[in-house]
Amino acid sequence: GRALDKKLQKKKGELKVPKIVGYIPQLDIHIPTLTVRETINFAHECVSKAPKKMALGRYDPATVTMLRHIDDLSSEVMMALLGIRHVGDTLVGSETLRGISGGQRKRLTSGEILATRSAVVMADEISTGLDSATTFDICTTLRTFANVMKRTIVVSLLQPTPETYNT
Repeated sequence: GRALDKKLQKKKGELKVPKIVGYIPQLDIHIPTLTVRETINFAHECVSKAPKKMALGRYDPATVTMLRHIDDLSSEVMMALLGIRHVGDTLVGSETLRGISGGQRKRLTSGEILATRSAVVMADEISTGLDSATTFDICTTLRTFANVMKRTIVVSLLQPTPETYNT
């Protein structure tokens, strides 16, 4: 309806499609030298409506401080919701650089996209390489996020357990 149409239009005739739909890929591809917190902050800053650093000079210092605290708080809430707050200062890592575990990396992949605040999120086989308990935990988190934030999340899973399917 009209509400979605207003969200879609930035200027007359111009659509903001990338901010509407987020995609959680099957593979976890991250910058291994960033920490978990830096990764989520980077994802948020890429699509944030908050004034960029160049524009902050136009605001009084109290407003700038408040905007930065809100951004910091949103990443902390996201990490707490995903159960990765305790590894916030740990490097993401890779095959050659020690970092977070596979389950934590999968949660980070989801958090990266959820931090963009997309209205619709598509998750492609997020259970790849995970045990059933971790898959259940991530799906429960996605469901909670969808309910609390009033978002639509579509998840494709390969042979989910009945418990995971019913979440």
